[in-house]
Amino acid sequence: MESRKIIKTIWNILERGVYIVFIIGFIIFLLKTFFISAYKIPSHSMSPNLIVGDWICVDKIGFGSSKQMFGKIYSLPKFRDIKRGDVVVFHFPEGDTVFCNRPMQNYYEMLERKRKNKIDNIGFVNYGEKCFLPIRNRPVYVKRCIGLPGEIIQIVHGIVKINGDSITENYNFKRLWRVYYHDKWACEKDIGSSNYWRNRDERITDFSLTDKERKVFQARGDIDSIKVRIRQRASIYYFPKELDEKMNWDAINYGPVKIPKKGSALILNGANIAFYRRLIETYEGNRIEMKEDGIYINEIHTDSYVPKQDYYFMMGDNRDLSIDSRIWGFVPEDHLIGKVFMIGWSSDVEEKTWSGIRWNRIGESINN
Repeated sequence: MESRKIIKTIWNILERGVYIVFIIGFIIFLLKTFFISAYKIPSHSMSPNLIVGDWICVDKIGFGSSKQMFGKIYSLPKFRDIKRGDVVVFHFPEGDTVFCNRPMQNYYEMLERKRKNKIDNIGFVNYGEKCFLPIRNRPVYVKRCIGLPGEIIQIVHGIVKINGDSITENYNFKRLWRVYYHDKWACEKDIGSSNYWRNRDERITDFSLTDKERKVFQARGDIDSIKVRIRQRASIYYFPKELDEKMNWDAINYGPVKIPKKGSALILNGANIAFYRRLIETYEGNRIEMKEDGIYINEIHTDSYVPKQDYYFMMGDNRDLSIDSRIWGFVPEDHLIGKVFMIGWSSDVEEKTWSGIRWNRIGESINN
């Protein structure tokens, strides 16, 4: 009799435990799917505001992203808009096609490398077969929203202009600066992980610096001068790649480009179709043909197209060393995941002990 009571008590405890675990798991599922997610920063493209080893918390409520559940794709309700300056997490637009054994490799960029003979054929073949991915399985990127739907964006000598006017960016971002030293020994002592390029014999080193860091360099007695680097192109091509060689744009001189807006007609012609071909075909599921008498969309002759969703122009805070919309173009609304609102955890990836935890970054707010 006593043993039955013990067994019943144990059974009741287990039953309650399973019930509690199920409820907690269900709540976590709902939170992660519809409300909040966490992602780890893997690169320096958002430095200095987000650095490698940061875990960011992402607010997903109300941005109209798409979810796949039970074999169907659902569009979540949209009642909030992305604003200029928001740090946004989204699915990589060019991530629809990847190498099966290297899903983080930009497939289209590798094709362009092969076309321009930037790598040998053996190296390219070794990347293996390609896979086609639905939106939910594409790599996740984090950048800052710079251009909004319907705007015309241009970058002139590193200054962002929207509809012809320079914008004020009230957050830290980095640019490439070329530092000229009085002698090579001064140049030698600054060599480290923070420099981008060096030439000790010419007493020159390039650094990616915030405005505050630049002023510190300028105040030093061993520095002759510091100037914005007029740099060679770091990317294989700039968006749109069909016009890349003709435009000769780069990270600090780019555009102007009109960002598509839902319901607002885009005027199409042979000169600008390259900007919107991927949007019309890949993101919105149409077929384009270029014929002698003009442009055909779904076999209908036309000189315009009305987008079915909004698009955004994203850039990294490490401005001249970021791979972003200047390289792969617009971010469609249905690729958005949410807006970053804080750093939930941060640790040095090179330091595995407690000493590697960046306590001062945990809980830090991310805003405009």
